[in-house]
Amino acid sequence: NSFCTLLDGMARRLSTVALALVILALCAVACFAAEVPTEADFKKMKVKELRSFLEDRGVECATCAEKADFIRECVANAAKPLHPSKVKSVPKGALWEAWANVAFEVCEAAADTKGATADVKSSVCSAIKTATDSVFMQYGKRTASKLRKKPDALLKTSFGEIYQSAGKRMFNKLAGFCFKNQQKCRSSSAVQTLMENDGKVKGVKFISYLTNVGIENTNPMYEALKDKALDKDEL
Repeated sequence: NSFCTLLDGMARRLSTVALALVILALCAVACFAAEVPTEADFKKMKVKELRSFLEDRGVECATCAEKADFIRECVANAAKPLHPSKVKSVPKGALWEAWANVAFEVCEAAADTKGATADVKSSVCSAIKTATDSVFMQYGKRTASKLRKKPDALLKTSFGEIYQSAGKRMFNKLAGFCFKNQQKCRSSSAVQTLMENDGKVKGVKFISYLTNVGIENTNPMYEALKDKALDKDEL
């Protein structure tokens, strides 16, 4: 009897585990399905965004001429994963911490090209890093809250290739400006003021950048990559 009772208990536990595994599998499928854009989602996008969606997945559409053509192709490839060259690793930690580190790295690289002394390099790059941490925390949280998202969602989007490239380009311009105009970047609060006022440094628009990251708008990112104002160090 005790042996039969033991077997019965084991059978019940196994059936419970099996049921749990089935539920987990169904949840995984549901989550995956929820992440795949629908035709309705694609209809809300602009042609540039549709083209970018396809390019990110290594899909060419030589016959696409009208928006409807791009939508049709996007729907057909909605579940296709990103092309390996488009996948960017997302750093651990908060949005502001990750971008503060990026800003510091970009600044150090800019310092080397500008021939800045070690002291100036340390002072300017530290100020930019601290200011970035503060600005991205404040406005990143605010943007995420308005869109009913978590800051982690903005972090993930911002490290997509086009967003990351645009952000780095703006930080490179900010660093170049600060090395040329050290008095205007004498402290992290001074740099923060520059960052909080879009266009104060021509082409540098971090508040708009965070908003566009939040709504996943790629158009301003492409514009930033082409903006010749970001090639110059002046205001």
